[in-house]
Amino acid sequence: MSTTTETTNGLKRHSNSISSSNGSTTTTDSPAAKRARLERYVADQQLLASQSIPTSHTPHVLHTTRLPDSKRKKILITGGAGFVGSHLTDRLMSEGHEVVVMDNFFTGRKANVEHWLHHPNFSLVRHDVIQPILLEVDQIYHLACPASP
Repeated sequence: MSTTTETTNGLKRHSNSISSSNGSTTTTDSPAAKRARLERYVADQQLLASQSIPTSHTPHVLHTTRLPDSKRKKILITGGAGFVGSHLTDRLMSEGHEVVVMDNFFTGRKANVEHWLHHPNFSLVRHDVIQPILLEVDQIYHLACPASP
């Protein structure tokens, strides 16, 4: 058994290598390294849950507030990938609500809401509103009606 210490970007990683009789080697992290990796993961998840990710279509970061469960609503926006729906999505997400966007992408674009795809309070459903769907929500904003030709 051998112990090694690696330094990457200022972070030390301690690991133990164990050699078996067949020549294979397995690496186990020290408890301190596992704890540090877990803390970094939790911090990253908290950061992702507090803001949007900048994209080429939406280059600025939108921050979200954390609402208590009693005030947070689950809101469905049909046509949410369109121009008006995506701006409503940004507003409701910034307020801290859970948002479900349903769109068939005939006129809407996924790029309009892609900055929220990582967020735990956001869901994107590809579905046409002429087909039935069963969802449990507190509010519905029905914006899925393209103009008649």
